[in-house]
Amino acid sequence: MSSQRHEIRVPEKILEQAIDWTLKIRFNTPDEKTRQAFKHWLELDIRNKEAWQQIQSSQQGFDILPGSDIVDIFETVEKKHPSRKLTRRNAIKLGLIGGMFLFSAGWGIKYNIFGGRQFLTAGTPVGGRRTLRLSEGSVVELNTNTTVSTEFTFRRRQIRLLRGEVLITTGKDTQSPFYRPFFVQTPFGPLEALGTKFCVRIMPESARVCVLEDVVRIMASGYNLSVRKGETFEFDVQKIRQIADSSPMAADWVDGIIVAKRMPLSTLLDELSRYKPEKLSWDSRVTVLKVSGIYQVHNPDKALEILSQTLPIKLVSQTDNSIYISSSLQ
Repeated sequence: MSSQRHEIRVPEKILEQAIDWTLKIRFNTPDEKTRQAFKHWLELDIRNKEAWQQIQSSQQGFDILPGSDIVDIFETVEKKHPSRKLTRRNAIKLGLIGGMFLFSAGWGIKYNIFGGRQFLTAGTPVGGRRTLRLSEGSVVELNTNTTVSTEFTFRRRQIRLLRGEVLITTGKDTQSPFYRPFFVQTPFGPLEALGTKFCVRIMPESARVCVLEDVVRIMASGYNLSVRKGETFEFDVQKIRQIADSSPMAADWVDGIIVAKRMPLSTLLDELSRYKPEKLSWDSRVTVLKVSGIYQVHNPDKALEILSQTLPIKLVSQTDNSIYISSSLQ
């Protein structure tokens, strides 16, 4: 008598954890501590393993970790849970393999759930940038340390920005015979793109939207506000406000640069720190300095070196690999 495997329902929170682990392992060289932490997470709950395999199913096997590493980890888990083996056949039964998304110069995890719903999850590490070209024609540029997921149904297109920053150019959606609105979900409320090109960035306590073409509608905090070309707004769960100087929010990062025009040095340091794994901190006197120039985001250390040569500041390396920036101003 053959036994039938019971499908395991995986909460969204655990799927997000699996995404985070994928980003750590795919985009970084995991040290022994990270590998052990991943192994512990994998063994902690059978749903963790299920989530991991769901996310990896479109990658044609588990080749994100070196082959021997992933085999060793999964053999350990299989010994602890022999009845919970998830094969590729089972993954196909769950509708997780296949997918209609195309990628360019980037990495993502793609999978479909049958029934007219298409899903994709993708991300970048600290310092990384990627381009996603979606099958319905939209292009999504991912900035440093960004995670997005998409859900396309018969009725709408939706991107969920979990962290980081994106530049979105919405497509004409030629795959659908009827109009499907395009939404971006943020932790602080949704946006609707009205045939447009725009940036969205998740801040610590708010989100920003900068419109480069056409119109984006903010539907957060009980508002229904249209943001037009050249405008930048910041919003949270309670309020919306317009940002007069939107230069840090502009799309220059797509070209790998930060353009500073009498920008407060502290603002530039904030921007550069997004591309460095090591922590940056600075003297409060640094805030009075202004800078102008074009700085390369792919090499923030070089940018800091140039700043130290042209401004009254000094870079001090700390024992934890962080950098403290002191000022010689009196």
